[in-house]
Amino acid sequence: MTSKDFKAIRLRLSENSGVYHYLYIKQNVVREACKEKPSDKTLFVMGIPPYFTENCISHLFQQCGAISNVYIHDKPSFELPKVPVSKFFERKRLLGFKVAYVVFESTDSLKKALKLKKHLTLQTEDYKPLVGVQKWCQEYNDRIPNIVELQYEVDAFITDFDEKCREERLRQKQLMEADGEGWVTVTRKGRNPGFARKQTVKEKILEKQKKKNKKLLNFYAFEIKESKMNHLELLRKKFEEDKQKIEALKKARKFRPFV
Repeated sequence: MTSKDFKAIRLRLSENSGVYHYLYIKQNVVREACKEKPSDKTLFVMGIPPYFTENCISHLFQQCGAISNVYIHDKPSFELPKVPVSKFFERKRLLGFKVAYVVFESTDSLKKALKLKKHLTLQTEDYKPLVGVQKWCQEYNDRIPNIVELQYEVDAFITDFDEKCREERLRQKQLMEADGEGWVTVTRKGRNPGFARKQTVKEKILEKQKKKNKKLLNFYAFEIKESKMNHLELLRKKFEEDKQKIEALKKARKFRPFV
């Protein structure tokens, strides 16, 4: 993917704005196909500003034709954005500039989008998204959760968790019961499961065992003195052997000026 593959389109906030931002578009052609993003109907857009939403992007490109879906990512991806399980606890806000995939309902709409020449305008008479201080106030208010909805979600999660725990206890109880032939299924947990040791715990136990089996050398003062004397004797012996080798090399050396 190079800059030559993209087409630059100027974008401005309103009709009276003299400041332009550039969007870079191209047909979405990737090696790994995604059925929700077909190559013949999907427009890949780079340089999406941080404050843009799916509605903003749909408003910009709806002049080219009907849009079925708009996907926003923090970076190019052939997968779909992950849908958060929780409305309050798993919300992830994409920061910085983003990329978008605009999926049209027909291939002709994609061709029209690739041939766009005029600049795009975000705010029009029919569409006026919040900007500036009003947008910041709205985002702040959205961060304050609805107490009733939050309590409902928490209660539903606790109820579901208790139900899973009850089913697990019932399953374990059924495994411990004898069947028609008197056999009992033995699981890893058993009647007294204890706790699973981590790798760090196992390493500490092995280290303690090594220290326990390790013999104490030169524990007494006379043993330390004897070891030092033995080491000194070995050094002297090695020195004498090296001295004899040097004398032998000197005797074996001959002067040969014409060789």
